[in-house]
Amino acid sequence: MKRASWQKLWLRPSSGTASIEFALILLPFSLLLLGMIDYGWYFFVDLACTNAVREGARTATTVPGACPNTAATNAGVAATSQALSNLLPADYAPSVTATCTTSSGSPRFSVSLTLDFVRLTGFTLVPMPSGGGGQVRVQTSATMRGTP
Repeated sequence: MKRASWQKLWLRPSSGTASIEFALILLPFSLLLLGMIDYGWYFFVDLACTNAVREGARTATTVPGACPNTAATNAGVAATSQALSNLLPADYAPSVTATCTTSSGSPRFSVSLTLDFVRLTGFTLVPMPSGGGGQVRVQTSATMRGTP
């Protein structure tokens, strides 16, 4: 029995075509996967820091008094550090500052935070907001008015 020409093509071995296709797809897939992991962690840390400085500014406004109010700014820094203590790894050391200024007769408290951290995957081909020494940087701040 004689085979048709299309049957000869169908039954012929693929000669490593699948491995070549896999090698061509592996690099873009790795970039996507590792980029999603790094950016997911970056957005988590950024959101945690934003919520922490908001909590610090809110805590500072609960301490009555006019500026300069060191008790209020210290309470804001402590509240910010406390809010981050359970969310981020212990080796993450954010730089937190709090200031008090007077605006329209009432104190205005600002809490700022800067945090540099390393990438989770260590994969540096995906661009990220950069800090010093090849680290990723998160900067955020919150401002709220207090009672005089």
